[in-house]
Amino acid sequence: AGPGAGPGAGPAFCKDEPEHDSLCAACNDGGLLVCCDGCTSAFHASCAGLSAPPSEAETWYCDLCQGELEREEALRRKYAHMAPAFAAVSRSP
Repeated sequence: AGPGAGPGAGPAFCKDEPEHDSLCAACNDGGLLVCCDGCTSAFHASCAGLSAPPSEAETWYCDLCQGELEREEALRRKYAHMAPAFAAVSRSP
């Protein structure tokens, strides 16, 4: 949604975030867009399936980024038992 927002901040529309797309990734139209915090995509809240835009203080990810985060977390859990072995190898000269 956006950097540096404090409690009670308003909706997170990407008005002044040039690193994000200026058109909705779903319908290819402009307007008030919600920025994904994981990529450069932007969406109308309704196109992203949101009943309301997230607040500026919230982190929001598009479906593609959310899916990637979930896959990464699943792999982390699956291979968590191997983490000590990887840590030992990375410290070896």
